[in-house]
Amino acid sequence: MQINYCEVGRRIKKKRLERQFSQERLAELTEISPQYLGAIENGRKAVSLNVICKISEVLELTIDEILYGRNRIPIDQYCADLELLLVGCTKKEARIVYDVSNALLESIRENE
Repeated sequence: MQINYCEVGRRIKKKRLERQFSQERLAELTEISPQYLGAIENGRKAVSLNVICKISEVLELTIDEILYGRNRIPIDQYCADLELLLVGCTKKEARIVYDVSNALLESIRENE
């Protein structure tokens, strides 16, 4: 799969602005120069894996979100996480979690 570095930069910039970080602040937190960050955001420089990992951590994005614009966590991981969430629940709590999840899913589907 080909990486579009212009899109990578656009996604980084968008999330940086959502988090209300200046270029200088994000550069400082990721230990790169503001000039390098600017070049990444403008698609003029390919970003190293090390820098992607740092940006991912600071902006709270997955690497897939940065590189491809989507979070590609396998459905099995969500199932395992939900199972762990329910392990300590009473039957009543589990039913509430189920009902809320079901209602939320219906709402999401209605608004798509």
